[in-house]
Amino acid sequence: MKKTIYLILLFIFLIMAIQTWGGMQKSADDDETIEQAIARLIAVHEGDSKAHLGEGESLQSHKNEDVIDHPAYSVLDDKMAFDRHSIDLEMNNLDVFSATGGVEVNGIKTLSIYSANSSSLQGVFGLGGDLASMSEFAFSKNPRFLTSFSVSAITNTLGYILVGETDEGNGFGFKIQNNKLFGLYFDSDNVEHLVEIQTLVANTIYKIEARVSYPNTIEFFVNNSFAGSFSGVDLNITMTVIPSIPWIDFKSTTSTSRTLYIRGFYWEADL
Repeated sequence: MKKTIYLILLFIFLIMAIQTWGGMQKSADDDETIEQAIARLIAVHEGDSKAHLGEGESLQSHKNEDVIDHPAYSVLDDKMAFDRHSIDLEMNNLDVFSATGGVEVNGIKTLSIYSANSSSLQGVFGLGGDLASMSEFAFSKNPRFLTSFSVSAITNTLGYILVGETDEGNGFGFKIQNNKLFGLYFDSDNVEHLVEIQTLVANTIYKIEARVSYPNTIEFFVNNSFAGSFSGVDLNITMTVIPSIPWIDFKSTTSTSRTLYIRGFYWEADL
């Protein structure tokens, strides 16, 4: 009997000793409960505009990404700034271009630039027209362009895919030379500067993009991935009218023919 009473009393004691953790006070001289402290600290965190912006933290990492991935069509028009000049060429015909004889429409939104031999430099050039003085080319306007291309062979080729021109000290974009793709720009003395960004494979489509971040950076992307850049350079800011969007020329450097294919061309710059 005594043993039974002892067990009952022990059971009651244990029940009374159990407390809810969240309802306990932080300390003997602070009656704020643990649950209240957690709620208070969460509220402080949610009200901190700089939360997660430290090096390596989630929001800072999100901001630093070259490409922020969201579902297709998830950015609505009313969220777009529309504060840039833009030109979107679909390459469906040659009506808006100045083109040489080796350029023709080839398939859906694609131009072919055919060079028969080393003396056959071919090209397509989009001139600014009546709005050229309004759509400024200046590097200070942070211009950007993108297009897609492929080449029929990766030997004995030379080509330029630019905004601007190759002979006036104002172009920037890409150079194709044999199996190499380079990012490039011309300085105010018409000196060509190159950075190798991609080894090319014949008959392979490459999406390319060039971005200027004034005053001293040009970045190059291939298939949406960062591929190279110029930084700390002195960009020419004197050119204020678009000389050509785009300037694309291409040639074989031997007696054997070569073809460059271009699909679409998009350009934009600050107002």
